[in-house]
Amino acid sequence: MVIKTFYPDIAKPFDEYLQYFDMISPERREKALRLHSEKSKIISVMTAVFARECIEKLTDIPAASQRFYTNENGKPFLSDIEGFCFNVSHSDGCIAFVHSNKPVGIDVERIRKFDSRLPKRYFTENEQMMLNTAEDKYFDFRRIWTTKEAYIKMKGSTLANMVRHVDVYKILDAEINTITEHGYVITACEQVYN
Repeated sequence: MVIKTFYPDIAKPFDEYLQYFDMISPERREKALRLHSEKSKIISVMTAVFARECIEKLTDIPAASQRFYTNENGKPFLSDIEGFCFNVSHSDGCIAFVHSNKPVGIDVERIRKFDSRLPKRYFTENEQMMLNTAEDKYFDFRRIWTTKEAYIKMKGSTLANMVRHVDVYKILDAEINTITEHGYVITACEQVYN
């Protein structure tokens, strides 16, 4: 499992990012242009550019030639390469990419305060208990959340369908790798076959 991160300069005006439009799909361009804030538009464009650049370095397929498809839940994949699995995530000013020859998922979140109602709503009882005894609740909340989301993305499912049913302390079918970097928690999950 290979994890890469990128921190784009989101202080520039969006117009300076139009130069990257040739590198991304028409669908991604339309999606970026529909977003309201300049920051969201920049992150949308740069997420696609970063993913394509990472894939190009790993496969030698030029960024402009890469063709993406999505599963029924919207998870992207390349149909041209057998066994090439990747996933991408972004949060505020951080973009994270993961690659493996097995199914993978990744999530990134900035470490910050959280609404205390969220664990009761989305975490299992076991996860809530572990969070309540944690020394750094802000970090542990993000670690649990990113693990949950990365695992669900690895499975190719949707967050809404699985978030309450996944207990991150009971995951047996994935290797979990969590790192912290520049105030972000980044977690990747890679499928383990028994």
